[in-house]
Amino acid sequence: MFRVGDKVRYLNEVGQATVRRIVSTAVVEVEDDFGIVHHHPVNQLVPADRDREAPSSVKTVAEKKPDSVVKVIEPIASAAEVSKLPELALAFLAENSQSPQVGDLELYFVNSSDYHMVVNIAAKEERGFFSLFCGEVRAGQTNHIRPIRRQDVDIFGVTMVDCIFYRDADYKHREAFSATLRIKVTRFVKAENFKAVPALGGKAFIVPVERTGTPEHSAAASKAISARRPVASRSASLQVFDEEVDLHIEQITADFSSMSDHEMFSYQMAHFEKKLNFALTHEFIQITFIHGVGTGRLRDAIRNMLREYNLRFEDGPFQKYGVGATLVHLR
Repeated sequence: MFRVGDKVRYLNEVGQATVRRIVSTAVVEVEDDFGIVHHHPVNQLVPADRDREAPSSVKTVAEKKPDSVVKVIEPIASAAEVSKLPELALAFLAENSQSPQVGDLELYFVNSSDYHMVVNIAAKEERGFFSLFCGEVRAGQTNHIRPIRRQDVDIFGVTMVDCIFYRDADYKHREAFSATLRIKVTRFVKAENFKAVPALGGKAFIVPVERTGTPEHSAAASKAISARRPVASRSASLQVFDEEVDLHIEQITADFSSMSDHEMFSYQMAHFEKKLNFALTHEFIQITFIHGVGTGRLRDAIRNMLREYNLRFEDGPFQKYGVGATLVHLR
């Protein structure tokens, strides 16, 4: 049972940390031995005083309790229950198991194979794809990717999953591939599409990830993933990023002369949310949005959305931006 202030140890990495905040049923905010704060999946943490070797058959799942307490239940699934999951899959876990067709979701990637993987999950938008996750998923693991607001499930209409397989040593090569998943929004509003998945501790909508591309396309995808892997700082699981995003319409599109004021505002907000989601997914430390002064409409809309995300923000440095920027703290 984790509480704020508990000392924990990484299950699959070296090092210890202190729980600072309960983010969700599956994620907590921890501060490591270097004093760096970041988010970490609950099912990859154990109490610091627990035996160093955890049984391979034991898995963990978080269940939210009052007073910011996360209860760790183990074991959660038998081998037979785990085998019901596809070898590779996206799992949309409903926060509300009684009525899974409503409420928010948690996205997981299931790797039931005996190969480690580098995985890129990207959603298609009007002008191309944007990455939701790019990183390693170890053999036999189910990785928490990110929380999903119910109103945002439409971003998964066309989802690309690129997969590269490897082992630590002496393994038979398994060809990389890309899978294009077409997920209808209507699938999320039907309770019967959510099945009980004991391995995840609730009901989830499971989307199998299967080869859809040609070997040539897969090879290109593999090269692209390798080039995009983030650079780690201090810890292999911790990426440290800052970014500055200029939301002035002329900075994000050259084709705005025929847009109405409302269309420009909508375009700016869509760009803001895409950049914010990318920063959250890739565990940036902070991000600055330059919105200018103007009427204050764009600034107010941005800050209202940041409050919905429950994120801390403040005016950007006055010497650099005046009063035309918002600095967002992501950790």
